[in-house]
Amino acid sequence: MTAPVLIEGRNLALSQGTGIASYARNLADTLRGMGYELDLLFDTEFRLSRDRPEWNELQLYDMSNRQGPRITRLRRYRRAFRYLTVPPMALEAREVAETDLVADRSVFPGLHGFGRRMAIEMLFLRADQHLLRYGRRLTVKPLRQPRLFHATHPAAIEVKDCPNVYTVHDLVPLRLPHMTLDNKRAFHKTLSAIAEGADRIVTVSENSRRDFLHYFDVPEDRVINTYQAVSLPAEYLQRSGEEKAREVAAFGLTPQKYFVFVGALEPKKNLERLIDAYLAAGSDHPLVIVGKFGWGFERIVEKLQRVQERPPVGLDGMPSKLTERIIHLSYLPFTQVLSLIENARALLFPSLYEGFGLPALEAMLLGTPVISANTSSLPEVVGEAGLLVDPYDPVSITRAVRTIDQDGDLREELKKRGPVQASLFSPERFTERMTAVYDGLL
Repeated sequence: MTAPVLIEGRNLALSQGTGIASYARNLADTLRGMGYELDLLFDTEFRLSRDRPEWNELQLYDMSNRQGPRITRLRRYRRAFRYLTVPPMALEAREVAETDLVADRSVFPGLHGFGRRMAIEMLFLRADQHLLRYGRRLTVKPLRQPRLFHATHPAAIEVKDCPNVYTVHDLVPLRLPHMTLDNKRAFHKTLSAIAEGADRIVTVSENSRRDFLHYFDVPEDRVINTYQAVSLPAEYLQRSGEEKAREVAAFGLTPQKYFVFVGALEPKKNLERLIDAYLAAGSDHPLVIVGKFGWGFERIVEKLQRVQERPPVGLDGMPSKLTERIIHLSYLPFTQVLSLIENARALLFPSLYEGFGLPALEAMLLGTPVISANTSSLPEVVGEAGLLVDPYDPVSITRAVRTIDQDGDLREELKKRGPVQASLFSPERFTERMTAVYDGLL
């Protein structure tokens, strides 16, 4: 039997996934299509049994729906520190079985289809602390030796006796340090260790590649931009336009009569300026914000509350109710998000910094006009298929919202350009780029 490729999939083990989870799912599907058998590695916050892999699976699902943090930050660091009394030679993974006992397979859609699933308790926090203390990556010993190890996010771990590949999505914790809770020292040292020891470093945009090469000492030929792939789920493609419109109507919305933002409510998404700019544009169409609460969401919620207490005044001199202008929908199934994007007047996405910008690409693939920032990776992703604005200037955002709201011809033109631009990031092209990376190592 040919040795498998081991995928680090920390974000696949989250019941509410992130953009990195989408990347990991796409990567896994692509590698299977290339003919590789895959094993999966992730971390847990509960103790894993050495000889009862089916019990590990039950614990994983049991913890998935717990409210609030599973353990406090202080307890997490204390537990991690306990492991560092003696430098470990290697951390051995424990198997997390995939049985038919758990009936609901929808909780972790990305955790299926792997040869072996394995986990290590608090792996990534332990790896960060190990790197800070001993100055080297933490060695992981998987259940079986892989032919290649691919980490889907920067992680201070390594697997011996095979090529090690790391995907770096962005340098946001360093470029916008005040907008994340990441341990900046650990993040910087992790990227430095990856620059020194990785066989290949994969980025998801030219902007991220330039950032990495500029701030870290690494040969250019070891840092490769593969972009990301965008595709629509088969179950979504099988649905009719009427079905999608009814789904939108269930939220009290009319197709083409609302704007949409998709992303977590966190500072780097620039929602405070977007709200100011949208209200200043004076559109009759509501803004729908789709996303779960992220770090720093409190300021965004406070802003919404302030506007609600002192609502804007319309042209007729009457107050405009905020509940009719700005609607927040929390985490939704992916197909519902796609329906909201496809039927929107435009996607508003003036994020301050993105490694790639998947919502903008999904909107273009669906033929929805896009307003995005002219910073980081977004110009290369959106190209000439959307309106680019200065994300730090609410007036620039306001003008773009007014333009796209009032110019029907422009919206029709952008609807045509979007799918053409999105085709540059098709699964086929992503497969070609990943094939080139892997062929150079195996």
